[in-house]
Amino acid sequence: MNIPNTPSPESNPLLVDKPNESTDIAALQRAVATLRTQFLALLIVLLILSGSFNLFMLRQLRLVRTQAVELGNVVSEYEKNSAPAMNEFLSRLKDYSKTHPDFTPVLSRYIRQESNPPSILPASTPAK
Repeated sequence: MNIPNTPSPESNPLLVDKPNESTDIAALQRAVATLRTQFLALLIVLLILSGSFNLFMLRQLRLVRTQAVELGNVVSEYEKNSAPAMNEFLSRLKDYSKTHPDFTPVLSRYIRQESNPPSILPASTPAK
């Protein structure tokens, strides 16, 4: 009596002796050699890409450092020359508005008054 779930030796390739085992081993060796070559090529490409990225980041770092120094020079020049000149001009405009009251609305429209800081409204209480 045969059991239907038992695999026959012809259907299972592991149970059958093959006469061409040497050709299968040679094919596996070629496949392994091909995979090894592809892996090494991929590794070399990855190494080149990471080196290129590091060079790019180094150049960007140098560029940012140079721009930071230039920006610091611009800010110090502004604080030394431009800011005092603008403050002097603003004080002259305020003096002019004190002697000429018709100029006061124009000045108040375009120049924020420093003596009146913006007020923060208190939070409203819920109605009971």
